[in-house]
Amino acid sequence: SATNWIQSPSYTVSATGTVTGSLQHYFNFEEGFDGGTLEYRRNGGSWTYIPSSLTGLDSTQAYNDSLEGFEAFSGLFGSAGSPLLTNFELGGVAAETFTAGDTVELRFVGYWDSSASEPDPNWVITSASVSNVNPVPEPSTLALVGMGRLAAAGMYRRRLGGRGQA
Repeated sequence: SATNWIQSPSYTVSATGTVTGSLQHYFNFEEGFDGGTLEYRRNGGSWTYIPSSLTGLDSTQAYNDSLEGFEAFSGLFGSAGSPLLTNFELGGVAAETFTAGDTVELRFVGYWDSSASEPDPNWVITSASVSNVNPVPEPSTLALVGMGRLAAAGMYRRRLGGRGQA
């Protein structure tokens, strides 16, 4: 058995309200045994699973309710030419209200085991987006911006100094 995940960068909530998202994906999991779930965390806290009630999907579209105690995308759904569109809202049981300035991260978790009779599982995420958020700059980006500002200030000061010496 294996559990693997991909985690998004951190986002800052731009306005108080709900955070929604959209996911285009296709998957091939051994139905009822393997699958994938969506999770999020707020302000670096613990991960919260996003249930099917907040995705708009029902059991005929992809969800299986017996995997690792969670509903999960399971079975074969979508393809490279025709991915499944899944819209979602962040929340554990109901849509959650976020405050401007909160940080949010998403995690896509896949659970599977080896099977001699089934093809290897896969979950392909072709696109994902989140609304009501702004990306949080990485520290290296902030350092580059700071260095750029220092250089610009030095050039400005040098220019002012050069005018006074005429």
